[in-house]
Amino acid sequence: MMAQDKYDWGQAAVNAAASFAIDAAVTYSLKPIIRSERPDGSDHHSFPSGHTSLAFTGASVLFKETRHLSPWIGIAGYAAATGIAIERVHNSHHHWADVLAGAGIGILSTEAGYWLASKITKKKKQKYGIAFCGNTVSLLVAL
Repeated sequence: MMAQDKYDWGQAAVNAAASFAIDAAVTYSLKPIIRSERPDGSDHHSFPSGHTSLAFTGASVLFKETRHLSPWIGIAGYAAATGIAIERVHNSHHHWADVLAGAGIGILSTEAGYWLASKITKKKKQKYGIAFCGNTVSLLVAL
């Protein structure tokens, strides 16, 4: 999010935190419910890919926060996230459906996180104010 004069680090942190929290809640709630066996047979927590959802949440946050600077920063983030997804399949930790679902959850979690953060931190219009001018104090009231 870009403010008029400077970058709003606080809002960016709230946006990212909400996005990652939603991603973790969705991903790690689904794993014990679905109980999909991993390709290497090590456990039944294959679907969805947590590494992939986390990587795509990070890439989506990076894209949203830096797209005003250059789209290439976000593209690099998505390329890294895609590399992580490919590695998870290549090393027999996940099936393709697991990483595709993880990518979708990561991207959608970011959209939901930004929406939720904007509702939580919504700035209310100030209805009054105090102005000082010399030795005069004025109360301003918006109706």
